[in-house]
Amino acid sequence: MVALVALSLFLFDDYYGEWSAVYLVVEAALLAFFLRWDISGRVLNFFGRISYSDYLYHASLGYLILVLLGPSTTWIGNLASIFMVIVLTTAFA
Repeated sequence: MVALVALSLFLFDDYYGEWSAVYLVVEAALLAFFLRWDISGRVLNFFGRISYSDYLYHASLGYLILVLLGPSTTWIGNLASIFMVIVLTTAFA
């Protein structure tokens, strides 16, 4: 399922498709790793508690930040934008 969604993002999202696909695959791999090895801790518990609020805010804040910054032509610029969105949505959540 992750591969199909990543492929869809890669093919049809002209704005950030490649980076969204990579982000999705890495997130799914980390989740599988954490679940497989039963890794837990304070940080994961924190994100578990704010996950629904993060879900509610991520699209609005993400699109706002990405529109304000505009598309980057470098992968470092794209990673910086995504990192900024993650930090801001976590702070709001």
